[in-house]
Amino acid sequence: MSARNRGSLIITLYVSLAATGFGQQPLTLEEAVRQTESNHLYQMELMKVAALQEELSHAGKRLNPVLESEVGTGLIEGSRDHGFSLALTQRWERGGKRELRQEIAELEFEQARLEVEEFRRELISEVSLTYMELLSAENQLAIIRNRAERVDSLIQLDQVRLDQGEIPSRNLQMLQVETTRLAEEMDRLSHGRTLSQYHLNTLIGSPLETEYVLQDVVTERGPLPDVGRLVDSALENRPDLESLHVGLRLAEKNIAYAAARSRNDWDLGLGYRRNYSRTAEEAFLPRGVVESMTSSSNLLEFTVKIPLPIWNDGSNHVAAAITGREAIEHELAHAEAMARQEVMRAYQQVLFNQRKRQLYRESLLPRLEANLESIQTAYVLMGDNLLDWLQSHRDMSEALIQSLEIDLGVLRSIIQLEKAIGGSLGSVNQ
Repeated sequence: MSARNRGSLIITLYVSLAATGFGQQPLTLEEAVRQTESNHLYQMELMKVAALQEELSHAGKRLNPVLESEVGTGLIEGSRDHGFSLALTQRWERGGKRELRQEIAELEFEQARLEVEEFRRELISEVSLTYMELLSAENQLAIIRNRAERVDSLIQLDQVRLDQGEIPSRNLQMLQVETTRLAEEMDRLSHGRTLSQYHLNTLIGSPLETEYVLQDVVTERGPLPDVGRLVDSALENRPDLESLHVGLRLAEKNIAYAAARSRNDWDLGLGYRRNYSRTAEEAFLPRGVVESMTSSSNLLEFTVKIPLPIWNDGSNHVAAAITGREAIEHELAHAEAMARQEVMRAYQQVLFNQRKRQLYRESLLPRLEANLESIQTAYVLMGDNLLDWLQSHRDMSEALIQSLEIDLGVLRSIIQLEKAIGGSLGSVNQ
């Protein structure tokens, strides 16, 4: 096989693998976000909330009564005495503990539900970023494939010119080296793309080997809303902040419950007791006398157990609950400050990336493209300056890839901004 055919085969093989290796299932970003509901960790979090909901209906119920029974006998001592008792005890909860337990359980359920929303918010952000990175990798592969096709076309042209003695053989050798280098670059990008596809499949709950045809995402967005509105949206809509607000309400209920615990519960009991005693038979006593000395008793008993707050009045529980509320207040204040910072940083990053993209598109890329066309035209006509052509082609490819990275940076910063505000930019504009 000639060097020319071998170089063409390498390019054709990699282009074919890159073109056919991508899966046949189309996947938009919106569909990928919807499929996050199939994420296994998300399903696990939903199961935890469902379990809390099952327990919610029992939180405010009365405590179960206690049934006690005793049986006694004097057989060990040789006595024929015996007795038994049966008692039912019910705890009377004082201070409104039952109602408070129900309210606390409802707030804990709401907090757990918001934590699931926060988990999905983080998950959607990660899926969106992974989708964009995967799409960028595919576009980078397309750029390298396009460059490889141009080199292959030039190899075919130079082979004819070499046969006619118009150019030196080293021109063809340099192009074949470039072919090998591009093949290695496509292999590297394909490997990275495969790893990103695995990660995306794991996040959306798809089989690991599933491959998708990703749809292009519009990188041009309308003007950003006012940053003040974005901050307000974050403070109103983010589930992690709302969860902390619920935590404050929960802390208030815990203070009330701690105060209720200081009112000790009473145990009220109702029971029945039967005692039977019989004098032992003696030889010198007639049977009738012994039987007349046998006695039994039947008692109906009422009991009340009242703990006395002598050594511990429960005030420590109230103090601890108040401290817990103050800690949550500080946590909420810090979380809101961090949310403002995240919005401001992401907002500035979007503006910076948009300016950078505009500079690339309006200045650098057009100049590189014009320079490449000029050098390529000269080489096709004259066969000179191959090194300049190769360098210009590399510069153009690197600039295009850098442009893709800048587009990815714009989208990444927009995703971070939407994550920071807890919703889409479109919802803020409405």
